[in-house]
Amino acid sequence: MLCALYVRGKYCDGILPMTALRYRYAVLVEFEQAVLKRKAELAAACILLYINELSPGDEEMRSLKIGLDNGTTDIATTKPQDAQIIRMWRPGMDTSQLSLEFRLRRAIRVVPVSQESIKVALAEFDGVVRQSEEDIASESIGRNILEAWSPNCDDSDTCAACDFRRFCPKPAGIDSGNYRIKAPTAP
Repeated sequence: MLCALYVRGKYCDGILPMTALRYRYAVLVEFEQAVLKRKAELAAACILLYINELSPGDEEMRSLKIGLDNGTTDIATTKPQDAQIIRMWRPGMDTSQLSLEFRLRRAIRVVPVSQESIKVALAEFDGVVRQSEEDIASESIGRNILEAWSPNCDDSDTCAACDFRRFCPKPAGIDSGNYRIKAPTAP
């Protein structure tokens, strides 16, 4: 059953931190709502499709190259030629020579559905909502936005989608000890 289509790096309603784990939680929360509305039975799994992984662009390849270099990529290469293409990749290069098998494994993710996985997803989602509501309450009593909202992002894709990124005191991937917020520039 295909519950929803999500494209990594795009800001979707209800998904705050843009990580694969959060996507899984979001799909399960959405699925649980559909089950409640339709009084349907649980399916065994949902499918997440990362369309951009079928033909990875510069951002996907940059992220994949870093993940391969430091061992943090979630889907590893199984063919030496894929690893070589990723290591040799430079911005603007063609990525169509990555094996179809590798691109499909990165693009198609099966998310098991169970009462327990839905329970965990709802708890994680509730935690994000609770933190946002606490930050809103803090701001509403007169605290400065930089004091009221707690930066909690370690993912650069999330930062790219966040409205707070222009004045965040702790953007992902930047050493906050040397970081100074800059005034935005007009186009």
